Formats: sequence, structure tokens, C-alpha cells
Amino acid sequence: MSMNRAGILEPSYRLFARLAMHCLGESGARIRKKLPVRELSRYTLRDDLDEAHERLFQVEEVEAVDTIEHIEIRMFGAFRAERDGFPITDKMWRRKKAATLAERLALSMDALVDRETLAMELWPHAEFNRARNNLYSTISRLRSALGPTPDGKSCVLIQNECIGLNGDYVKTDVRLFEQMTREILGNRGGARGPHLVELCLKVEQLYAGSLYIPNGCNPTYFVRMRRIMQSKFIDSMIRGANEALEENDLQSAIWLVEAGLRQETAREDMVRCAMRVYNAAGRRRDIIDLYSGHVHHLKEQIAGVPEPETRRLYERLVEGRLKRMAVVR
Repeated sequence: MSMNRAGILEPSYRLFARLAMHCLGESGARIRKKLPVRELSRYTLRDDLDEAHERLFQVEEVEAVDTIEHIEIRMFGAFRAERDGFPITDKMWRRKKAATLAERLALSMDALVDRETLAMELWPHAEFNRARNNLYSTISRLRSALGPTPDGKSCVLIQNECIGLNGDYVKTDVRLFEQMTREILGNRGGARGPHLVELCLKVEQLYAGSLYIPNGCNPTYFVRMRRIMQSKFIDSMIRGANEALEENDLQSAIWLVEAGLRQETAREDMVRCAMRVYNAAGRRRDIIDLYSGHVHHLKEQIAGVPEPETRRLYERLVEGRLKRMAVVR
């Protein structure tokens, strides 16, 4: 590159640099790629916006931002994104595809995603070349909306044909959820007793609802991830409730099983865990209501019946108690 980068960024030289890069055409476009994202609009003439090769780096459509300290993306219950504690507004996304791309990349924080996969998932009904061009524009909007990092890098990482988010600056509720459930379910950190129960309570607080699924794209990946996250959540609630029972912490046990039941009422192990917790708390009426509702749900939805283990537990907790009461009388 014949022009010095520091000199180009000098305000007094900006006009001449902008004109020079415009005259250089494609060579100028390569120089422009080296500039910080927040400065691009100052080095692009309006005529340059009509060129196809400029669309990836065109940012006039998106409001420019200063450097950021961190980005937080939340996807449980609804999609929300914040930059340094302030919401990134719809105006800054311009089109919902930028938010959809952000969520898709956020679900793969520890791995880059190839462009072809993203193009097919976000524009499933478009011809491939058009979908790929749409992806270029959407990447540009996303980079601008998220803003550059303090060291001048982009929050969106691009390596060859793959794209990802910079995990040093972008934090997500899904990533934190994965870390905590890995410790709860894999027990790699040796979590036991009150510490394990506390971790499960934090997971319950973090899981604000099922994983958000955006509209207007191929939902297959998002649906699969939603099921995985929900399953891990239920497993964590069961593990935490059982541990709370061992610790004689009935309040936490009840809180955790009821959080699990709000998300999933059909899982037999969730129902059995809740019956054991209600029994420890002396809530026989809740056991009867839970089991009756479970039986009705299975009959209506799949014409099925409870598993033998669930039925035996119910009989032992409820019908066995009635027999003992009758003998005492």
C-alpha cells in the first residue's frame, strides 16, 4: 500500500485520501479495507456505493458508533443485544437479518461458520449468488451495529470463508448457560451440595424462556438448539432439586422442580422428581394434581400411559399412604 495508514487517518488529509481512493477504483477499495470500521463512511464517495464490490464495506446505512467495551447478546425468551449496557435499537439493525445473523453466530461462539451455510440458512429460498450477496451486506450492517473493539478490530471475525463473533468482547447468555450446565451435569468442577444448588438456581434465573427462533430463515438449526437447551435446563433442574433434597433445602427444591415443570410437563423424570419433592414437603394434594394432569396429557397427546416407574412411585407416595391411614384408623 503506497499511502501511509496513519497519514490517511489525519483529518487534514482526509479529503485528498477520499478522492485518491475513488480514482484508484479497486486498488482504492483494497486500501479502504484496512481502515477502522467507524472511519469508512468518511472515505467513500456516493458514486462508490453503486459498485458491487463496495457493498460489503459500505456502512452509511448503519449508524456509526464509537469503540466498545463489550457486547451482550441474550437469546432466551427473546432476542436482545446491548452495547456497553445500552440496547442496540432496531434503527441500528436496519433489517432483521443482521439480528438473525448475530444470533446464529452467537450460538456458535466457539466455532466459525462458513459463508455457504449462513447464506443457505438465512435465505433458504434465494438463488445462491443472491443469498451470498445479501450475506455480504448483512455482515457489513452487523459489523457497524456492533462497533469496533478498543484495539480497532471488528467484533465480527472473518477467516477465509468462515465468520464468527469475537468472544473477547461479545458475551452471550447461551455461552454462560453452557458453561454452568456443563459443570452441573458433567460435574467437572466437583460441584456438590449448596454450591451445586446455587449453580442450578443461577441457571433457572438465566433461562428466561425457550431459545428465540427468528422468522424469515430456515429454522432447523435454531429449533435443534432450542431442544438441546431445554433438555439441559430440565436436566439441571432435576439435578439441583435432588441435591437440594439431600441438603434438606426444601425451598430451593420446590423452586427448581416448579421451574422445570413450567418448561416441560411431559418428561417422566421431571414428574417423578417433582412428586418426591412434594412428598418431602407434605404436599400430597400437589402430587395427586400433578400425576392426574400428567396422565391426562399423555392420554390426549400420544394415547399413552405413565411409565411403570412413575406409576409405582405415585402408588407408593399416595395410595400407600392412604392404606397406612386406614390401618391406623
